[in-house]
Amino acid sequence: MKLRKLMVTAALTMLAITAGAAPATAGGGSHDSPGGGANTITFCHATGSEGNEYNRLTTSVEAFYRAGHINADANHAGTDIYPAGEYKGVRWEAQGDQSLLKYDGCAEPAQEPEPESDPVKVCDAGSGEHVWVEEKREGEWTEQAGEPFTDPGCAQPEPEKVQVCDPDTGSLVWVKERDADQYYAADSAYCDGPPVPETVEEKVYDTVCVEPLAGQAITTTWTRTATTQHMWKDGAWVLDESTTVYGDWVETLGWPHDDARCDAPIVETVDVTQCVEPLQGLAVTTTSTRTGTVPAYWDGTAWTPDPSKTVWTDWVETVSDPFPDDGCMPLAASLAEVVVIPATCDADGEVAYVTAIKADYAPYPVPTDPGTHTVTFYAHAGHVFEDGSAVQEVTYTVDPQLDEDDPRCYVPNPNPPAPQIDVEVELMCRGDIPYLDYSITVTNGTLPDTTTLTWFGSEYTQTGLATPSGSVMWPGVSVVNGEVVSYPGYELVDGLWVENPAANLGWTRDANVALGVAPGELMAVTYPTGEGCIPTNPTTPTAATPTEGTLANVVTAPAATPVAATVTYTG
Repeated sequence: MKLRKLMVTAALTMLAITAGAAPATAGGGSHDSPGGGANTITFCHATGSEGNEYNRLTTSVEAFYRAGHINADANHAGTDIYPAGEYKGVRWEAQGDQSLLKYDGCAEPAQEPEPESDPVKVCDAGSGEHVWVEEKREGEWTEQAGEPFTDPGCAQPEPEKVQVCDPDTGSLVWVKERDADQYYAADSAYCDGPPVPETVEEKVYDTVCVEPLAGQAITTTWTRTATTQHMWKDGAWVLDESTTVYGDWVETLGWPHDDARCDAPIVETVDVTQCVEPLQGLAVTTTSTRTGTVPAYWDGTAWTPDPSKTVWTDWVETVSDPFPDDGCMPLAASLAEVVVIPATCDADGEVAYVTAIKADYAPYPVPTDPGTHTVTFYAHAGHVFEDGSAVQEVTYTVDPQLDEDDPRCYVPNPNPPAPQIDVEVELMCRGDIPYLDYSITVTNGTLPDTTTLTWFGSEYTQTGLATPSGSVMWPGVSVVNGEVVSYPGYELVDGLWVENPAANLGWTRDANVALGVAPGELMAVTYPTGEGCIPTNPTTPTAATPTEGTLANVVTAPAATPVAATVTYTG
């Protein structure tokens, strides 16, 4: 037993000599370059494994520091054992039981108890070797010299030896076969030493488009290395992530390359040209523009645009300055009119007729019940109304029947002296325009300030005529810019006047008329046939088409209103 004790003691002494340098190594860890000697540190790394609590490692101070063993959030923080040290001005205090740094496995080996007396050496028949034993005689310990002695039973041959891997030294040794189970097998990787630290290259790519966008991109590559040491665990060398040391990032700028994600945006433009209202031969163009971004997807070999997923911005409109445009010249005139018969003491007012020349209107038919109504007229293509618009609203009122208290319903004395009224009319063509001149003479009475002229045939009344004499334009005649543009009984078809008795109050060409002051005195009138009162067409088919113009300075008689009964002055 004393021989075994001496061998163990010698081994511990060697370990103490080796490990004792470790704390001093950390203290000199301020050197920058990696390597051995003064730049190394020996420490115990906690494994968290029961039965193998620590791995005793020796590495460079730089690797120790970069692995983060001194950080509060490190793996097994607070359980590693290491000496005080310094790296690049960063100092740390020693942690853990420093005495364990000298032992392999960072655990103090078990000590055999000292015998209470010197042992004696005897021959072990089982092993055939001499061994030390304690001898007790008669209840007392007998001191023996402990010198070897000869015994034929111990003269057996030396047992066979086998080669094994010593876990303490990491080298191959020869031991007795019966002790081989205390070592690693000779082919254990432990005695090959730790593998070369693993170095892995990490890359990060950053791709940006080249401006201005034209389908080109540049990729910047960031590269660094990560080196990790190995540790022996569960019978194999495994990577110890806590020892990983990262190098600096290295930037590499690539060349421009095609990339569909960097294609220029799509620009869509729509132009709309419209005439300036009212028509003056000017137009403006409204330009609507929007921009679309086409996303791309990776098809396995390249980035490919996907037009179906284009993202568009809102339309942006830009209006040009007015510019000349022959298509925006004023158009031929259209006429719109609603004529209402006034209410009487016996009946509501009525809509006499609607005039729509080169125009349509709605609603159709127009409302005729008492009240105020609005009809919208729409000029035909190539025509406008007098104010230059293509749409015109006409508002009219149909009055309800007059109340019996209305002065207009007053019934005069039936026996007053009857006034004598004489009326004369004269039909003439003056300035190419047909007129009816009238003259009124009254006896035994007084004329009102105004009177009416009623045309019988389909009943058409012109009101507000001055007394005692005056002149009215023939119904159905319209004058624009001093030129007659409509005649009763005629219509303009493709630039030529065509006779149509139903057109423009054509029935008035042969009718009876009566003034309101003498309703019983009917006078037959016939449309004058003087030069200019009858429309004429060009003598050759090559004559120029009349120039279209703007309706202006229309000379007409006061508005005519059909009536159901005439008013007679009774004086």
